[in-house]
Amino acid sequence: MEPSRRLFTGVEGVTMNNPNAVLETSEDAKPPRILDVITQEQFDEGRDRRFGINNPEKMDIPFWNAMVECGEWAWSARKKFVPGWGNSAREEEDVRGPVVDVVSAGVELESDEESVPSPSVNINDLIPHMRNLPLNNDDSSSGSDISAENETTEEELTEKELDDMYPHPIWCNSRMGQSLTKLPDGTVVEIGGEHEDFYDPDFMIYNDVIVHGPNFTATGLTGKEIKPYAIYSYPEDVFPPTDFHTATYVPDLNAIFIIGCLGYGGKKSKASTERGETPVYRLDVGTWKITKVDTAGEGPGWIRSHMASLECGEEIRVSGKEVDRWSSFDSTKRTAVVEGTNGKKKHKEVDVGSHETWVLGLADWSWRKELVDYVPTEWQVKKERKRKGKAKDEKESEI
Repeated sequence: MEPSRRLFTGVEGVTMNNPNAVLETSEDAKPPRILDVITQEQFDEGRDRRFGINNPEKMDIPFWNAMVECGEWAWSARKKFVPGWGNSAREEEDVRGPVVDVVSAGVELESDEESVPSPSVNINDLIPHMRNLPLNNDDSSSGSDISAENETTEEELTEKELDDMYPHPIWCNSRMGQSLTKLPDGTVVEIGGEHEDFYDPDFMIYNDVIVHGPNFTATGLTGKEIKPYAIYSYPEDVFPPTDFHTATYVPDLNAIFIIGCLGYGGKKSKASTERGETPVYRLDVGTWKITKVDTAGEGPGWIRSHMASLECGEEIRVSGKEVDRWSSFDSTKRTAVVEGTNGKKKHKEVDVGSHETWVLGLADWSWRKELVDYVPTEWQVKKERKRKGKAKDEKESEI
């Protein structure tokens, strides 16, 4: 039986009647459910998202704390606490969703003075998102091509329409598109991310920051020793809900720079169409204050699922991810200006190759595009040939 996703915490077994008692049974015993120490009143009080009033605002909400410690899906809480969604035999079945074992995925969590921490680890590399997963094995399929005709997609829905569909998604910390950044002292910072996709009742994109201390010096909800953590939320206009971004730590500035976003369809389209901007935010370590960074020059535009790295402490290099036939659904994308069939320019989401690179100078906050020698793979050549053939067929059909 797989353990629940408990980032940096770890919890011993507990019983239903005494949640702080350690189970002394076989390895086949069911893992603990921290949600069993949460009351219905605490769930009702903490189930909804809350944007911060201050920048930042520390959130000490029992239900949120439980969801951070156990990492369970919102669905687990929905079945346990929401009338009509429960299961009378809940104790006999495992209702948790898929898990993420951060350690086995290659993210070293313990502090090591001799090691050099990775400046940025994107959880998107650990949990491939399914938003644009092709429905068949055709190489020519892409996120914009797989939707059936007349089918409504998230890109066509405003945030208000999504709220009207599912007005009360449940807060959780089981997310994709969330960044994990390890600081030199071993502190780990989680930023944003989304839970599920737009058709799910608990779909939500988050704008919070969760900071995990480096040492086991706190006591969790079940009495287990854990690493202390704090949840910070922000006003929506200061830090909009953000997912599939990168988060790069710059030691000289003692700040994490959050670049790119997928975001809610309506707001993303409006911002990228009117300004063609690249979202860049600065998170100051210690105060945890977030500030929007105004940049100049030719940036990548509205980019997501990309790579970012710090170069010589002076520049942040942003590029597309290396993908192949089997990982193409998780490719880097950005909104670019293209020429439509009627001759008018329009904004369209396009793939970003690993050879496409933009560099943000930290001295003047100016972007520049960097040319890199590019030799396409056989799969990429085949894909481009199919794309051109499809475009030609569409143009001929319009005549």
